[in-house]
Amino acid sequence: MDPFADGQWRAYLTTKWPLYDGEGHVAGAFFHGQDITCAATVELGSLRRGIDAK
Repeated sequence: MDPFADGQWRAYLTTKWPLYDGEGHVAGAFFHGQDITCAATVELGSLRRGIDAK
């Protein structure tokens, strides 16, 4: 959970896994991200910001 440039807090769940070529070697990676921000998550970010400021 981190603040964006506009000051809004956002939380993302990210997952990544390898992409293999025909010989079984890692040739790249797949990434997936989902915004999981909700009111409770945003509130936690606000609390964290207050703690970090102290």
